[in-house]
This record gives sequence, structure tokens and C-alpha cells, in this order.
Amino acid sequence: MNLVLRFVRRELRSTEARILVLALAVAVASVGAVAMFADRVKGAFANQANVLLGADAMISGDRPLPETFAQTAAAMGLKVTESSRFGSMISAAAKDAASATARQSVLADVKAVAAPYPLRGTLEARDARGERVPLVAQVKPGEVFVDERLASRLGVKAGDVLEVGKNTPRIAQVFAEEPEVAGNFLSAAPKVLMSSADVAASELLGPGSRATYRLQVAGERAQEFAAAIKPKLGPGQRLETIRELRPEVRSTLERSEQFLGLAASFAVFLAVVAIVLALRRYLKRELDTATLFRTLGAGQRQTLMHFVGQFFVLALIACVLGVLLAFAAQAALAWAVRGLFASALPAAGWLPLAKAFATGLVLLLGFAIPPLVALAATPPVRALRRDMPTVGSGGVLAAVLGAVAVLAVVLMQSQDWQTGAIFVGGLVALVGVATLLAALLLWCIRRLVRSGRMARLGGPQSWAYGLANLDRRRLSTALQIACLGLGVMTLITVGFVRTDLFSAWQKSLPPDAPNRFLINIQQDQIETIQSLVPKTANGKPVAVYPMVRGRLVAVNGKTVTAKDFPDERAKRLVDREFNLSASASLPPANKIIAGDYYGANDRGVMSIEEGIATTLNLKLEDRVTFDVAGEQVEVRITSLRKVDWDSFRVNFFALIPEATLAPLPKSYITAFHLPERDTQTLASVVNAAPNVLAIDVSEMMARVRSIVDQVARALEFVFAFTLLAGLLTLYTAVIATQDERRYDTALIRTLGGTRSQIRSSLIAEFTTLGGAAGLLGVAGSVVLTWALASRILKIDFIASPTVWIVGFALATGLTLLAGWLGTRSVLTTPPIQVLREG
Repeated sequence: MNLVLRFVRRELRSTEARILVLALAVAVASVGAVAMFADRVKGAFANQANVLLGADAMISGDRPLPETFAQTAAAMGLKVTESSRFGSMISAAAKDAASATARQSVLADVKAVAAPYPLRGTLEARDARGERVPLVAQVKPGEVFVDERLASRLGVKAGDVLEVGKNTPRIAQVFAEEPEVAGNFLSAAPKVLMSSADVAASELLGPGSRATYRLQVAGERAQEFAAAIKPKLGPGQRLETIRELRPEVRSTLERSEQFLGLAASFAVFLAVVAIVLALRRYLKRELDTATLFRTLGAGQRQTLMHFVGQFFVLALIACVLGVLLAFAAQAALAWAVRGLFASALPAAGWLPLAKAFATGLVLLLGFAIPPLVALAATPPVRALRRDMPTVGSGGVLAAVLGAVAVLAVVLMQSQDWQTGAIFVGGLVALVGVATLLAALLLWCIRRLVRSGRMARLGGPQSWAYGLANLDRRRLSTALQIACLGLGVMTLITVGFVRTDLFSAWQKSLPPDAPNRFLINIQQDQIETIQSLVPKTANGKPVAVYPMVRGRLVAVNGKTVTAKDFPDERAKRLVDREFNLSASASLPPANKIIAGDYYGANDRGVMSIEEGIATTLNLKLEDRVTFDVAGEQVEVRITSLRKVDWDSFRVNFFALIPEATLAPLPKSYITAFHLPERDTQTLASVVNAAPNVLAIDVSEMMARVRSIVDQVARALEFVFAFTLLAGLLTLYTAVIATQDERRYDTALIRTLGGTRSQIRSSLIAEFTTLGGAAGLLGVAGSVVLTWALASRILKIDFIASPTVWIVGFALATGLTLLAGWLGTRSVLTTPPIQVLREG
């Protein structure tokens, strides 16, 4: 071990070892910083989204929950609040005999809560100017908070008294919004918040009463609590998170995580390129050490163990340095975006740094062991000839294991096997195409130089020398083209994702997206409603969709219950009623991915959303039976749809023909965009159709739009770091054959070559390399961004020729600049000095 450490100290004084350590440190730093920062940002997004739930996680049940649930949460240091929710008729307390006769009762959604409530977000009231302000007060015994709809329906205000069961509490506050937007999306009844201490006296909950009992928790260990409690849930008990409650929010969160996960995947790819290039140059230098060891009698195993130990120490040094840089970088990123989030970013966890450290070891040793095996087995005579060793059977096995390890790292970073598969497939395809392109390029160069056409075309002889150098170093040229192409592909893809793909996602939630839903519309009210609400952008009346409530009772003639499904979401879907609807044509924000959409005259068929079909194990041609108000309705699945939940349009899991729905009891639903300052439209709707319920989803949309905007700003910083790693990779790729060029240049100068000839020769080499890599990188980025857009992010691919042209020009220019900076010193260094060092 002492010998290994002495060699490491000596190696660290060499340029090759420093480049290798720096490349690996940058790799670890990029992976660690991006992963840690992305985790913190995703945590902040999750916290913000959890405001829509009022907590980080919630357990609900149709009976009082065991006390052990709350005790477990408290033991984990979580904030805990318990509540119950039920429906009840609410009326204003009678002031005299006349008002007692004329008073109105309203069915309200009553929530009995205990302090602190809510755990996430705040209640909002309106100030004297009508603007929303946070409401920090808690509901006290003998008081209630009511929402604006109930106050309007009953004609009451703060200070008035209500009748809530046997209680007569005073209205302490009238609130405009509560944080549980997600859970209440289709709970259309007006809201009442009362103290849990008043429930017993109200006598609203007795034996057999229909109520939902809930336990809400919030804190850093909420996910750990959810994982621990889930196996202990009994019948009728459910674990709910924002992802499960609202598909719109789930889709937004998943897509934001995909964007941030892309940054980590790019960093891994760039790390692989940098390490491969730096490692090749370093191992070539180690030929002298291998020759010395084998000449002095060291065996193959002893030589191999020495080099493995040496590389392990170098890897430790680089990984420690990379982890320190990663922590500093993510802290700087967090500081830079400190004003972009509604609350502070969650504390940084150590798991991303541990993964980055392990990634560094896997990457270096995964790529180093195969050539080390070959290096240790090289005969001294061959090493003295300066021939790079060939990989034997043992090295091939090590190479396979190393490649598997690297691919595992890439899949881990991508956080999604499909994304990882696209990246890995793109990498393999790029290497294959690069090999073919390099072979074609070298064949053209060989024909051009040997045939003398360069001179006949008027090209200088020095360019012929430069092109001949590329042909002479065929393996190095192919490797440089592949690595440079990968770097260019990554940088262009980063820019493309940041601009075009992300803009496409932002446009999926335009400013005029529907923010109000009207439900319980009757057929004779459709024209009235369409005349009162704003028309669509093209001037047409808003679309109105029928809605029928039905419970899934059988599949292919076999009765199904919640017990037939192991998945919790599937159990909930079977336990509840579906909203069935019809549309003669495929609705906006829907796309058929399998089968055929039914026609206007079809009967007994259905189109189902692909996600719910997967959850319930449904497929094309399955016969599904629903119970609609006691009537059995059987339909056959003829198509699967992909629904864009981000659109906030009226979307349904199941669509069946109007002819099938016609005899069934139904109401109608519509959605439209209401400007913020428009206070008359809904009042007109209520006056014309008092039974219609208006649902405001503007708060949820604001949260989703806020997440999208914050992802955009976070990506500025995350991709900037990845961009820096990409530029370093490009420079490493260009100088990978710097020693060979320095030696060749010194030899040409010794034989009488002029500086202008050498300069022209180098320009020819690097321009050709940069052009080939730029062409390869642009082509690869087009394919990769198309795959990411269409297969992963599920958004439209937008061609951007300007990005491709600029990318090609920058690739050529940067390659030429980096190559010139790396080799220009040879023009001023005496040739004898370079030849002695070589």
C-alpha cells in the first residue's frame, strides 16, 4: 500500500493524472450538485403542491381512526391534526317568528377541525378592498368559519349566528378559499369549518352517520410515515396524497421531475465522456510503469493489483473533491433561487452526495479495469514499442461488467426506465453512427489525399498533412468524433429542452385555460348557460358534456369488487362511482393511442383513459358493466385515450356514445375561462339556474402555473451547471490526442516545416473534427429531443433549424478554438525539448 501511495503522489504531479482527477471531480460534482439541487427543488414543488391538500399526507376512513396512527406521526416529529367531514343542513338562526318561517336551509360540507389547521397553506379572506389576504386565526369552540358561497346563499355575515345541528355558533370569519382545493374539487357544497370540540354537542354524528374521519400530517418524514402506515391500513381506510387526488397536479409534478431528472442524466453522460477521454490519455502514459514492473519480474496479478489500487486512491481523491464541489455548487444554486419559492427550500439530504460518490467510483473503475487488465498482461517488449495493449478475454468480461455498471448508473439517474432506455439507446446509436461516420470520413480523406485532388482543387499542402494525420490516427479520430458528437448532442439537447420543449409544456396551460366548472346543469338549461358564460376563443358557445354516475360492477361478465385488486388506487376506483360522459367527436386534449374512437351512431361501446385502464387491468375488447341508478349498462372497450390533464378542460376517464347515455338519468357539465375581475357572470348564472353549482379551480391553476414557472427558473441554474460540464467535456475531447500532435508537430518542424504550414495543418484537423462532430451532434440531438418530447414528456416536438445551425457552427468553432489553445504552445517550444519529453 505504501508503494501505491508513493506512486499516487508522483502521479498527481503529472498533467495526465491531474486531468483525470479533475474530469472525475467535475463528473461527481455535476452529478451530485444536480441531483441534490433537483431533490431540494422537487421537495419544494411537492410542498407547494401539498398546499392543495392542506398537508403532506392524509389518512381517511369511514370510521374513527386508531389513535396509534397519530401517535406514530407524533413520534416521528410530524405536525398532526385530526378532523371529521360530513354533510349537514345549515341555516341562519331565527331572530324572530317571521324570520323563523322564511329562513333557508342549505346543504353544506361541514369540516370539524382541531388546531393547528391547516398544516400546509392558509385560509384566505377578503379585506376591505376585496383582495385576498391570509387568515391566520383558528376555529374556536362556539364559532364557525363559513365560505363566501354559504354566506351569500344564507344572507349572513361575520357576527351572525347559525344553526349547526343542536349548536348555535357565531360566524367568526367568512373565508374566500381554503387550502384543500384538490380534495374539494368536485365537492360542490358550500363549506363550514367548526371546532372538533363542538361535534358531540351538535349531535350531528351518531351511530350509522355518514362521515369521513381524517388524520393529516406534515413534516420532513411524512413520506416515511406514509410508507410505515400503509401496510397497517384496515378496511375503509385510505392513504391519500396530492398525486392520487388530482390527476392535473400529478401530471404537473411528474413532468417537472422529468425535466429536472433530464439534467442529472445529461450530467452522467458528460461524466462518462470526460472520464473515457482523460482515462485513455492517462493509461497510455502508464505504459512506461507497466514496462518497468514487468521487466523487473512483477507478475500479471501483482501489476494489476498495483494499478487497481492506484486508481482506487485516485478515485477516492477525485470523489471527495467532487462531493465538496457538489455541496458548494448546490448551496450556491439554492442561494441564487432563494426568492423564487413561496417557502424555503427543504434541507439538503446526503443521499444524493452518497450516490454521486458511488457514481464516481463506478464510472472510473468501470472504465479503467478493462484496459488495466490488458495493461498488466502486456509483454515488456510490446510495451517498449509504445503499442497500446489489446484487451483479452478477461478484459472483455471486465468491460462488459463496467458497461453494465455505467448503464445502471444512467438508469438510476434518469429515475425512469423509459427515459434511461432512450438515453442509453441514444448513446449506443451515437457510438455506432460515429464509427460509421468516422470510417466514411477517413475513407474520403484517404482518397482525397492519395489521389492528389487536394492540390488540384487548390487546397494548400498543409491541409493535406492535417487530413492525413486524421487518417493515420484512425482509432483516435473515431473516438474523438464520437465523444465530441456526444458533447455537442448533449449541449444542443440541453438548449432545446430549455427553450422549445419547455415552452411547449408552458403553452399546454395557457392564460385563458378554463378556470370555472359548472355542474348539475339540466338539459333545458343548456342554452341559457351557454348564452350567459363567455364564449370560446373562436367565438363559439362553450361545449357542454353529459355526465352520468355509474359504479363498475363487472368485467367480461365477472363481478368485481375492491378485494379483487391489490393496488390501492384500483380499490378506490371500484369503490366509487365513475363519471361517464359522451362526445360525438374526440374531445380536445384527448388522443387515441389504441383502437378506434366510436362513431356518432355506435351503441354499447366505450373509450377509456389509458392510465385507469392500466390500473384496473382493462384492455381493448373487454366488456365492462356499470350500475347506473340500479340499471346495468354493459359496454365494450374499443379505444384507449391519452388525456392531457394539464389542460384543465372537462376530461373524463370513460366516454360512451350519446345513444347509450340517452335513456339514463344525467346532468351536464361545462368549463370556461372567467376573467378575474368578472363578478357578474356567475351571479347571472345562479339567478337563472339556482340548481347549477359553480366550482372555482383558479387557485389550483395558480398553484400549477406557479410550479411550471418555478421549474423554468430552476432549470436556468441546473442546466447552466450541466452546460459548464459539457464545455469541459468538449475541451477534454479535443486535447485527448494533444501529446501525439505535439510530437508530430515537433517532428515536422525538425524536418523543415514552417509555422504557417503547421498552423494550417492544425486548423485543417480541428475544423474537420469539429464539423464531423457538429453534424453528428445535431443529428443525434434531433432524434433525442424528438424521443424525449413524444415518448417521455408527451408534448409536441417543434423543429428548430436555427438551433441546429447555431449548434453546428459552435461545435466547429469551439473544437477549433480548444484545439488551437491546447497545441499552439508547440509553435514556440523548441522541437528538441518536445522530442526529448516524448
